Amino acid sequence: MFSKTFPILILTLAFGFSAFAQVSNVTDFGGVPLRTKSQTQRFSGNPYATEGMVKGFIISTNNKQSEHFIKYNVLDDKLEYMKGTDMYEVSSPTINGFIMEVKNPKNNITERLLYKNGIRGIDGVPVEGFFEVLYEGKHRFLHKTFMKLKPATATYGGMQPEIGLESEERYYLLLPNGEFKAVKYNNNSILKTLGNNPTHKAFVKENKINMKNKLELQKFMKYLDEQSTGK
Repeated sequence: MFSKTFPILILTLAFGFSAFAQVSNVTDFGGVPLRTKSQTQRFSGNPYATEGMVKGFIISTNNKQSEHFIKYNVLDDKLEYMKGTDMYEVSSPTINGFIMEVKNPKNNITERLLYKNGIRGIDGVPVEGFFEVLYEGKHRFLHKTFMKLKPATATYGGMQPEIGLESEERYYLLLPNGEFKAVKYNNNSILKTLGNNPTHKAFVKENKINMKNKLELQKFMKYLDEQSTGK
C-alpha cells in the first residue's frame, strides 16, 4: 500500500514544489475522472467559460476552500479540476460552488468570480446548476450563461461535422422575500423591477451609479440591503 504522503509527493513533482500543489491535494468533495469526450466532438465554439484552466478555489459543503486549477464547462454546467496530473469532474451535490481567478481583458486586472449552486426557483436551471454571484446579501444579483448546441455544419475531406454553440446571458435579482425577478444588466431595468422608487432613483443619480459596472452595481445592492433593514 502507498503511504498517505504519496499523493502529495506526486503533486509536488508535477507543479514544481509549489505551495499551491500541496493545498490543492486537500479535498473533501470527491469527483470522478473526466472522460475526454471533447476528442470525439468537434466544436466551432468554446463550451468553457475560459480559454483554458485557471487558478481557482472549490468550496465544499462545509464552506472549506481548496485551491486547484479549474475550468467551468458552461455547456454541461459542470466544474472540472486538476488532481495530480489527471482531470476530474466534481460531483456538484458535494460542493457549494467555486471561485475562478480570471483576468479582465478590458483592464488586465485579475478578478475573482464567485459561482454557487443550490439555488432554487429559476426555470430551466436544476438545483445543481451554477450561477455567477455578482452580489450576495439580503438581495442577490445572479448571472447565468445558457449555452446550447446548434445544428452541425458540414466539413470537407471526410472530417467529422463541427457542432456549433450559441449562448444567452441572463440576469436575476433575488429579493429578500425570496422572489426572483429576471432583469437586464442596466439601470433602467433594475430600477423598473424595483418599482421605479424615487428614493432609489435619487441615490443612483447622486452617486452616478452605472450598474453595468460590477462595483457600482454592488454599491447599489448594498444600499438596498441597508434600506431593507431600516438603516
